[in-house]
Amino acid sequence: MSIGFNGTSQGTAPTGDDAAGNPLQVGGVTATGKMQPLLVADDGTLQVSGGGGGSSVVTQPDQTLLKDTSYQGGTWTVGLSAGANAIGSVTVSNLPATQPVSGTVATTQSGTWNVGVTGSVAVTGTFWQATQPVSAASLPLPTGAATAANQTSVQGTAGSPASSVVSVQGVGGGTAIPISGTVTANNASVSATGSAVPASATMVGGTDGTTLRAILTDSSGRQVVNVNGTVPVSGTFWQATQPVSGTVTANIGTTNGLALDATLTGGTQKTQLVASGGTVANIDTAGNQAIRGGFAEQTGLSVASLNGDLVSSTDVSAYKWFSLQVLTAGSGTLTFQGSNDNSTWVSVAAILSSAVNSVLVTTTTAAGMYYGAVNYRYLRVRATAYTSGTFTGVLELYTSPSVFQTMGIGTVASSQSGTWTVQPGNSVNTTPWLVNALLNPSGTLLNTYSTRITTNTTTTPTSSTAYISSITISSEVAGTTSTLTIQDKQGTPLKLVNGLTTVAVTTTPTILNFQTPVKMTSGIDIITAGVAAATLDIWINYYQ
Repeated sequence: MSIGFNGTSQGTAPTGDDAAGNPLQVGGVTATGKMQPLLVADDGTLQVSGGGGGSSVVTQPDQTLLKDTSYQGGTWTVGLSAGANAIGSVTVSNLPATQPVSGTVATTQSGTWNVGVTGSVAVTGTFWQATQPVSAASLPLPTGAATAANQTSVQGTAGSPASSVVSVQGVGGGTAIPISGTVTANNASVSATGSAVPASATMVGGTDGTTLRAILTDSSGRQVVNVNGTVPVSGTFWQATQPVSGTVTANIGTTNGLALDATLTGGTQKTQLVASGGTVANIDTAGNQAIRGGFAEQTGLSVASLNGDLVSSTDVSAYKWFSLQVLTAGSGTLTFQGSNDNSTWVSVAAILSSAVNSVLVTTTTAAGMYYGAVNYRYLRVRATAYTSGTFTGVLELYTSPSVFQTMGIGTVASSQSGTWTVQPGNSVNTTPWLVNALLNPSGTLLNTYSTRITTNTTTTPTSSTAYISSITISSEVAGTTSTLTIQDKQGTPLKLVNGLTTVAVTTTPTILNFQTPVKMTSGIDIITAGVAAATLDIWINYYQ
């Protein structure tokens, strides 16, 4: 018979092969239209019931018709009719139970066959596709499979997490789970400014140069700080004077080389002044302190060459007096020179201390003591002529000026050969005797100025008020309609020399001496003019 079903192939085998295992249960339809399986005995024989009970022998001449030929009790012997399909006899027992059927059975019936399958049915054969379609409302899960009821709601819409989640756990040494996208980490120790202090804290550390170290705090959370060395305290939040309470002991001792010894007598404090070398200041009973000027000394001076310096260029601006002792004299001439720019040097006067009448000299060829005022910044003593030998000496510089020796009043003895000419002033018997009392204004010092002028220009020796004591003018090259004017620098200048003609060369200078120095307000201007300028040498001595 032909049976159609879905499921595993069961109880079938090709003709001529061994019988298949797991036989199919076969049944029929009752008179009331109900399905009823065939009854088979324990030994596999088909059980058939007769109309009046008992046993019957059914003879089936072919495979399409089963005939009930007798009624009998006990075991029925059923045989197939002879013919082409004769297969011998069939023993049917264990009626009315369902009987097993083996072999090929051809069955013909009208209508629809309903076949029930019990258990699993194997489906095999090349007529089936490799993958069989299965339709089922639910299927059992394999052993150990996840059965979470919330799996359908784990994945939410992007940006909106689902209400149910799956807990993901790891194990030490396991594989890291890759995460992509933006990850937000919440630090429980972080809070907003002005908000309450978080319950948790993050440990902060630093390095000791090699190892990570946690920052040390006390039990109240205050950081422990060790300060190495001195820490200056500054800032506007500190008052200028810091309050100090309690007993303070101050030991002055010696501070920056200043020794202080203060005692109180009758409520009056007395301070003793002591020099760094321990010398006590000299104060008389009236409270006047004696002041001694300072000085500097140069020893071991020597020169033994032309244009060599016995005294090298020295800045003497802090001193007002010099004294040079020439110890030994070689064969040559020493010249005293001064300069304000340490480049242009002019001869300066010195006094030989052994001369009775204070002879002023600018040079010397002999040993002796020479001194003079310092009215310039730089001083040097140079060998302007030299033949042989060595000049040696010692120089002293003083911050306080001394005085010139003056000629005593009395009888002066003099001798000379030839005729003596005595005259007052600068011209024979025509002008008063020349007297220069050196009446310099109070608080001023003598300044010397010299210049050579070759063009029509204005030259200014000084731009501050000065007092001229003398002017010396010499013309080296004559000019054409050239003139010389010397005036002060006030709004309407006062002209001390007004348009002096300089159209001729002079062999002797024009000298102007003023017994009382002449005031030049706001400074001195020297003005040269004309068609062609003369070449003039001008010396001006003024106090300032």
